[in-house]
Amino acid sequence: MNEIYETGMLIFCRLVTTEVITYKSYKQEFMELTLKQKIAILFALKNMMLADGVVDSHEMDFINKVCQMMKVGQAEFDAAVQMSETEAKSIFQTMTQEQKNLLSYLLQDMARADGHVDDCEKTYWTKLNGELKFTNLASI
Repeated sequence: MNEIYETGMLIFCRLVTTEVITYKSYKQEFMELTLKQKIAILFALKNMMLADGVVDSHEMDFINKVCQMMKVGQAEFDAAVQMSETEAKSIFQTMTQEQKNLLSYLLQDMARADGHVDDCEKTYWTKLNGELKFTNLASI
């Protein structure tokens, strides 16, 4: 099972079998996100979490860590739950390419948080990739 954790302030690591892949620090991208962009990211993570129809405790742990890293709380998560897909897509279009790539990494880690990437999760990521053109990875 994949383990997602935070090292330092905002450097992500993902443990994949015995290989550790270290992401570049996205501290700058987190700092530059507007509140609306943070809420839109939570909207996308919530959709990824619900895509397979099962909410796993590892997924909840991951979204809580992301909230901590973005320095947002329950009110922002509630706003993400209420956000429409149209509004989220509009906000995603305001993001820089690096911020979109950060979203891609977060979505992939959410999909892997429960130890299994479901076809519905792949479909959701592929749909967003088609609209936002993530440049960091070709597929989930």
